[in-house]
Amino acid sequence: MDDAGAILQATLDDLGAAVMADDWAGFLRRVILPFELQTEAGKIAVQDAPELRAGYDEFQLMLRTHRVTHYLRHARRAEFDGPDRIVGSYSSDILSHGKRILPAYTSLMVIDLRGGQWCASRIVNRWSNDRWPVLTPKPIDDAEPERSRK
Repeated sequence: MDDAGAILQATLDDLGAAVMADDWAGFLRRVILPFELQTEAGKIAVQDAPELRAGYDEFQLMLRTHRVTHYLRHARRAEFDGPDRIVGSYSSDILSHGKRILPAYTSLMVIDLRGGQWCASRIVNRWSNDRWPVLTPKPIDDAEPERSRK
């Protein structure tokens, strides 16, 4: 994996570890606000930490409800878009004792270098969700989302 891919994977790993450990502070450190989530239903702008926290808490509830044991995300491809930005795609699997709790899905993530740390600023995916917070992701399919979706 090239440098951009390794950086994206490390960012995914850090975010995933924070989520699985229910480490809100660790998660927040790796997200740039305002944060944008683009789904098939439209753009969802998360403006501030309390709004992000609402989504984080809903996701934690989903993990506990489904007894999630593994939140796996694997970088598929990544490229630098300038010295301080990486755009890449990754696949996600959310498992409970080896069983998927929802279909695997692919997302596109933009990460930016801020204060010496790579942080998520935007995610594009093929979910049908249209509101924040997202209680349970609703993947349409595993196709890679388009980068420039408006």
